[in-house]
Amino acid sequence: MKILCVLYDDPKTGMPERYARDDLPKLDKYPDGMSLPSPKDIDFTPGELLGCVSGELGLRKFLEDAGHTLVVTSDKDGEGCEADRELVDADIVISQPFFPYYLTRKAMESAPNLKMAITAGIGSDHVDLQAAMDNNVDVVEVTYCNSRSVAEHIVMMILSMVRDYHNQHKIVKDGGWNIADAVQRSYDVEGMHVGTVAAGRIGIDMLRNNPTGDTDEWQTAMNWGRPISSGFRSVWNAGLKINDNVDAYTFGNFADTFGEYSFFLRAPGKSGALTAVPLDPADPSKGNFSWGDTYPLGFTPRLEGHGDDISSVIGIRGNSDMIIYDFYMILYDFT
Repeated sequence: MKILCVLYDDPKTGMPERYARDDLPKLDKYPDGMSLPSPKDIDFTPGELLGCVSGELGLRKFLEDAGHTLVVTSDKDGEGCEADRELVDADIVISQPFFPYYLTRKAMESAPNLKMAITAGIGSDHVDLQAAMDNNVDVVEVTYCNSRSVAEHIVMMILSMVRDYHNQHKIVKDGGWNIADAVQRSYDVEGMHVGTVAAGRIGIDMLRNNPTGDTDEWQTAMNWGRPISSGFRSVWNAGLKINDNVDAYTFGNFADTFGEYSFFLRAPGKSGALTAVPLDPADPSKGNFSWGDTYPLGFTPRLEGHGDDISSVIGIRGNSDMIIYDFYMILYDFT
């Protein structure tokens, strides 16, 4: 099997001879509780630079020991690039979310052996998904792989903007040291309302890991992306031959599913959900209650659901004296 891996170039100064850390903190789970990959063995030191051409994602020895061929390149753009040339007989292509190799319909149709497109990270917007379906190419991501990295990057950007860090850095870089110029647009995040438009895995992780710890509100304006869901689902189809003329049969399914879904944003000034209502209509002195006091920037209602679904058909069929019969019973339950 041939694996084409498209990665960004090595550092201009060459691969690091030493790193800032000798190891990395040991993590067992992603932010949502899902287990991290737990390979039996690795042939690299965690923390080493693996995402560039020379790093090869740490895959070469593993793949070649298994008899596969690994081709790594950063040449991915323009007519006749190395990635396009190597793609034509590749079985798997690996690309990166911030250095994407665009798999168009034309590219897929030039690669009759292609079975899988893997993102070494999250996202698939560099792949023509309809073309992938039409050509039976599986599209795979490493869910949560770099979600935490992006969430931390967002927090860094918020702090940089609120503190006006970039302007201050420019003043110092230009040789200045005027404190008034540097602080005139600089604020603390403490006590501020911080909101986000879109809060999937990355946005929610950013909100939950607010580094200041004492902001007045971290609010989600609107949740986008796929709902959180998990479950066990099974089907069966079985039969038993009783004799030459009679068969018993059963088929059905069982599902145990949990889901968490988002409604639409209840925006301030536009939603009755934020209107104050009396705590006791018979006694106005008890005051009013409003979700607007709790969520002044609005909120998005969440719905959780847990369902068990079982359906089954049990029957017996056969023939006797030129009579064909089929007796069955349907069982169904949803809770």
